Amino acid sequence: MEHSRSQLNDLPNEILLIIFKYLHHHHMIYSFININKRFNLIVDHIIEKQLVLTSLNDSSFSINNDIILDRVSQILPSIHHKIQCIGLDASIIEQILFSTTYPNLKTLILYVTSSTAINLFNDDSLLFQNVGSKIQTLIIKTKNITREIHVLDLESVDIDSVDEMLESMKMPQVLFKQSCTMFTNLQYLKFGSIVEQEQLGFDNIDSVSFSSNISKLNIEVDTFNDCLFLLDVKFDRLTHLYVRIYSFHDLYSLNHMHKSNKMSNLTCFSITYMNNLYDRDKNGLLNLLRRMPNLNELYLELLMVGHSIIDGSILSTRFINAMSNLNKFTFNIGSLAEIDDKRKLPIPTNEDIKNSFKNFPNTILSSIHQFVQAKLIYCHFYSYPYTSQFYHNITNGFPGGLFKCVRTISLRDEHPFEHEFFLRINQSFPLIKKLSLHNYSAQENNHLQWLVIKYHHLVEIDLINIHEDYVDEFLNNTKTCLADNVNLRVCYDSLEKKQTHLHKMQHE
Repeated sequence: MEHSRSQLNDLPNEILLIIFKYLHHHHMIYSFININKRFNLIVDHIIEKQLVLTSLNDSSFSINNDIILDRVSQILPSIHHKIQCIGLDASIIEQILFSTTYPNLKTLILYVTSSTAINLFNDDSLLFQNVGSKIQTLIIKTKNITREIHVLDLESVDIDSVDEMLESMKMPQVLFKQSCTMFTNLQYLKFGSIVEQEQLGFDNIDSVSFSSNISKLNIEVDTFNDCLFLLDVKFDRLTHLYVRIYSFHDLYSLNHMHKSNKMSNLTCFSITYMNNLYDRDKNGLLNLLRRMPNLNELYLELLMVGHSIIDGSILSTRFINAMSNLNKFTFNIGSLAEIDDKRKLPIPTNEDIKNSFKNFPNTILSSIHQFVQAKLIYCHFYSYPYTSQFYHNITNGFPGGLFKCVRTISLRDEHPFEHEFFLRINQSFPLIKKLSLHNYSAQENNHLQWLVIKYHHLVEIDLINIHEDYVDEFLNNTKTCLADNVNLRVCYDSLEKKQTHLHKMQHE
């Protein structure tokens, strides 16, 4: 390490600035503060307006607190008055945010856990007293903010524990309400959870509070109903709304009659569904879009499930034609339909899908795949360039390409995925963090020698719905190299077969 620092010290400042800007701030502070005055000045220059000490990996909040806090305390006196943006992990928020004043602070990024949430977001918190009126941009990511209780014997349930659990389930709601009301000059709010099961939900319209100053809102909610509760609030200045919804299941069991007021100020709307959108649910989405007469930009990310394939013609008829002010329409849509032998609907070709988009102004890429055994047909089409973090139902027919924005993929086919396929996937999706696999067909070429595939960023692998060959594909170090601390979901039987196979190989 000392030799490396010595070599870096020989480089001119311009080159060092370029190198350091590619480092995460906590690595830079940990490795280069107190080495010499020159390094100190360069680090100060990079972080003097933006200090971000959030985790590299969303699955972990851990950094070396003692060393980081010590180093930061040494540099803050000279730069605190220049800092405009601070990003902090839960474990160090109070130590850094309350250690000095930040007169020019405008942007705050917080990774919040349950313990820090209680301390930071109460009415008397120093957070609101110190920076409540300064913050214009607030980004909050929560993790482990609610408490789960698993009980087998209902008679042994501790009532206090249940009350505590129910109270904790409201914590995301409390955080959102406090964020909207206590930061009095907030203009942009981004609110979501790292954990899918902890998304924001609303009990009723009274539980929703909103700051009249917010013009841009980026939010993750549990259900479509929660989205409607949110939009029942009167928006005075909201022009940009980005919503990610994790389920649609309660749309037809609503007890609350939602408003149908027009949101005339809204010019940009983005909606992403993390679950299936069925035929019966589409009217709910269409009714919502009709409340936005002045949209200039619309982004849809959906997986539609129904009796027929959605194509460009249907997309135009249902979504575009009624929006006279729409200038930019981008989308990433999957359409899954059951092949019904009785109805004998024609199965479109990829050429048919392409032709249905011929009147679209932007470039549209599409693919179609038939799952014969499952009697399903899947069509995927999107506007280019691809901007989504997700790419689902990738088959052997995947055409390739480079998708640097994608972090989560799912692979599915009725024909085997050979090692060469995973090589292509790794090249096309170099930054994936989550991968799920659905394939029960045995590999045919798993005895051959291949290049080892290195997944540098992969932290979650789902191998539940697979043939045991794919356990070997990912856990055999002659085929695959994984990072440390990967979260693996796999059936015990598949894992046991893999272990038995290894024992046989060792004794041959």
